Amino acid sequence: MGIINDRKDFIGGTDAIRIMNGEWLELYQEKVGLTEPEDLSEVLAVQLGVHTEQFNLDWWVQSYSPGYAMAGTERELQFEFRYDDGYVPLKGTADMMCVDSANKSYIVEAKHTNAFTNMTDVIERYMPQIQFYMHLHNMHCEEHDYKPDGCFLSVIFGNSKWESKHIGFDPVYCANMLGKITQFWEHVIKKSPPIDRDAETPDISSITIDRKVKLDMNRDNEWMSDAHDYVDTLESAKKNESAKKRLMSHIPPDVYQMDCSLLTVNITDKRRTIKVKEQA
Repeated sequence: MGIINDRKDFIGGTDAIRIMNGEWLELYQEKVGLTEPEDLSEVLAVQLGVHTEQFNLDWWVQSYSPGYAMAGTERELQFEFRYDDGYVPLKGTADMMCVDSANKSYIVEAKHTNAFTNMTDVIERYMPQIQFYMHLHNMHCEEHDYKPDGCFLSVIFGNSKWESKHIGFDPVYCANMLGKITQFWEHVIKKSPPIDRDAETPDISSITIDRKVKLDMNRDNEWMSDAHDYVDTLESAKKNESAKKRLMSHIPPDVYQMDCSLLTVNITDKRRTIKVKEQA
């Protein structure tokens, strides 16, 4: 297949986000030429991401990837995903691809967001795009005999915080997403307007973050029992800590012990301890 340059002619990473978010009708109208995509050239938040992208990547290289060989010329990924009635043209541009000394290949996705967002929210928001790019990258690696090893998400929060996380590829998540993309593209091919869908919120707990997994402990009876105990005693623990501070505020400088029928407070130069008395 030849080079695709018109965004109407392919599905890209941001399209994957919109498809998973259920924004089918608006995206369909853009793909068939009924409407123009939103002009983002004067959207400050978007342009901040564009203009800080190179700095973001440089910071990632400096902070996270000493010794990696940068394959900076191999940035555009374009492959076909086939289905029964034809094919869905997929195209994505990784912000950066790198290859380490073990021939493992990574992609890096740079984002700039506000200072009040946390990394978990950013990962969830961009997961469709990240998995989409990794799908293309995996095929690229197969062609070039690299070992694909996921994506680094490099995020600048506001103007004073930076964080990076490694995101693992999830074939189950990706298969579900590609199925939705295929369904959407059938509407484009057939010029059949779709209706908007509910936002797709697939389980991402199996996706590794910094090569670690999230565990669902709902079926672990011992864990759940301990969790209930923790939650049930949380308020009483707060009251206990507050009462302890109030007790300690009564201690004058010239005593070693304060005593009553309920408890004893022992005071030394280094510590203060409370011993509760057994009640008859």
